[in-house]
Amino acid sequence: GWADPLASVIVAVLVLISGWRVAKDSVHVLMEGTPKNINFEEIAETIQSTGEIEDIHDLHVWSITSGQNALSCHAVVTQNLTIQDCQHLLKRVEEQLREKGIGHVTIQIESNEHPHEDSIICSDHRDDHHDHSH
Repeated sequence: GWADPLASVIVAVLVLISGWRVAKDSVHVLMEGTPKNINFEEIAETIQSTGEIEDIHDLHVWSITSGQNALSCHAVVTQNLTIQDCQHLLKRVEEQLREKGIGHVTIQIESNEHPHEDSIICSDHRDDHHDHSH
């Protein structure tokens, strides 16, 4: 007589635990949280390792869905790059980031003359934004 209620309680606890994990992961994706397997310093080094990129700022990495990550940032490039040079540069960076688990990459190319902040990571505080928004 006691085995059925005990089995029901065990199954209910297992369902609650797995439901909590799924809900937590879903909220993290919906809130565009940074994936746990992404190392910002490593990503920044990867992008800046090309000789043509002098600096990056406003770096964002988030999950589009479970297991599919996206990145956006602004990249300050050396002077006198043609559009074709920038396209080749973007292709190389995209390939390197794909190896690090980032499948969707958006990089805004800028020169030193374009006004930008010194911070690599863009703050999520609305008062800290200058000349751009999310």
